Amino acid sequence: MWQPLTSPVSKTAVVPGSPRITRGTFSITKGNPSPAASMRWVDYFYSEKGALYLSDGPEGVIWKYAKNKDGKQVRVYAKGITADNKEERRGKITPAYGLTIPTLSTDNDDNPLLPTADAPTLSNFSKFIRQETEQKVTPYAKVPFPLTYLTKSEQSDVSAVENDLKTYVEQSVAKFITGVTPMSDWDNYVKTIKGMGVSKYVQVYQKAYDRWAK
Repeated sequence: MWQPLTSPVSKTAVVPGSPRITRGTFSITKGNPSPAASMRWVDYFYSEKGALYLSDGPEGVIWKYAKNKDGKQVRVYAKGITADNKEERRGKITPAYGLTIPTLSTDNDDNPLLPTADAPTLSNFSKFIRQETEQKVTPYAKVPFPLTYLTKSEQSDVSAVENDLKTYVEQSVAKFITGVTPMSDWDNYVKTIKGMGVSKYVQVYQKAYDRWAK
């Protein structure tokens, strides 16, 4: 990994950092007969036991608890579960299989939270990535914009333009960087996004930011 670079507009090295929370992983419909119970169910998946349950299913299906030679409790895979078929078997009993779900995340290569008896907690590659990240990226990372929340009215205001605006901006950035669009067209770009409603979009998120800052 490389450390973040400085530039004429950024004398201090900085890189976008993650707020460490992934949103939009579940929803509760208006037809739900017990929203409170549903929230307790989701909360459980953010506990260590719940995250393990969601990742690998209940004890006794593809894994169980056992004591190792040092008397420490570990997980062991059930008979017939091997490194070759573990993911296939796990994928049949959990949504935590290539989907974004409401739960804890981990960089454990095998399974989260409690190491198994027959697999290391982290591979050498994962250890390398963690070390490089901690040394070269984390010290320079700052969250560029906090996780803000919009009112129903504000959400309606931005929903109408958000997708088109983001798509156009991303495509334009790529064209400016690669030279497909010359920088002499910058004023036309600004005029276009203003016509798409960027001023209202910024205004909404400015209000949301101000609420967060308070």
